[in-house]
Order: sequence, then structure tokens, then C-alpha cells
Amino acid sequence: MNVQLNPRQELYLSKYLKGLNRNYIDKASPIYWDYVLNILNKEYFEPEQIQSFGARDMIFSIIQRIQLSFMSEEIESILAEVEAIPDDELPENETTKVQSMKKSKKNSSKGHVLIRSALQSTTEPLSRTELANLTNLRLSSICARVVELIEEGTIKVAGIKHDKESDRMVETLELV
Repeated sequence: MNVQLNPRQELYLSKYLKGLNRNYIDKASPIYWDYVLNILNKEYFEPEQIQSFGARDMIFSIIQRIQLSFMSEEIESILAEVEAIPDDELPENETTKVQSMKKSKKNSSKGHVLIRSALQSTTEPLSRTELANLTNLRLSSICARVVELIEEGTIKVAGIKHDKESDRMVETLELV
């Protein structure tokens, strides 16, 4: 599992987890990141444990990165499923997520499928930056595909929110 933390987040996490016995778990394993996520969630939702707002923000940003990585893993497995199913083996009346992705893939690029999958796998609207982090596509590719999907009527702008990475207000997107 590939969780991409910035150097500040990695330093904070290593200092935070220093006293815990986690040497027997491989850092590339989803089990390790699930363990870290459980510890950070407990710490984040018990505010009396955290001394400063900066620490709360840091924990929250690390939690978001880990959750985005889990979602990215899920999307990759769904795409692998979609690509493995031959067209003639899908029943006409089946309404599963895999079938709808397979049908939409015929007229779409890989970027379109990844963006729709990412938006489908979350309950909250996502910004373009979050989509880029989640799908491992360049932000410029995400922006171009998003414009195409909005024109197509597949996705829409859901609202705006503050982006901590860029310190700006950004649009959030959701499926129609």
C-alpha cells in the first residue's frame, strides 16, 4: 500500500508512533496503515489528548492521506475486475457497479473511469486535488477530464471548500 505523506507528516507520525511497538508490521502492509489509522482516529476524536490545534490539523491531514490511499487501492481492484470481464459475459439486466463501469468504459478514457470511480466510492464531494491524489493522475489531466465530464453531464460541481494544501477555496465535485 502506497501512502504518500509529505516530509512534515512523516516526521510527525514517526515521533508520534515512536513509543509504540510496531516493528513487527511491514510499513507497506494495509494492516500497518489500518493500525495507524485506528490510533490516529482515537487520538483525533478524543480532543483532551491533543495539546494544540496544529497537532489536530496534522493528525487530520495524515488520516485523510491514509483514507485516500485505501480508496485508491479499492478503485484499482475495481478497475482490475472491470478489465477482466469480457463484454459477452455480462447479463443485460445486471445493475452492478462493475457492469455500469464496464459500459461507461466503452466511450471513456481511463481518466474518466478513474474519476467516476473515485467519486462513486466516497460519500463526500471531492476536490480536483483530492481526485489527483486518489487516482495518481496529474492534476492537469484531472482538470481536463473533469471539464469533459461536466460537459457530458456525468458529474457536477457540488460546492466549495477550503483546501489545506493550496490554502485556497476550491470546487468540490460529485456524480449526477
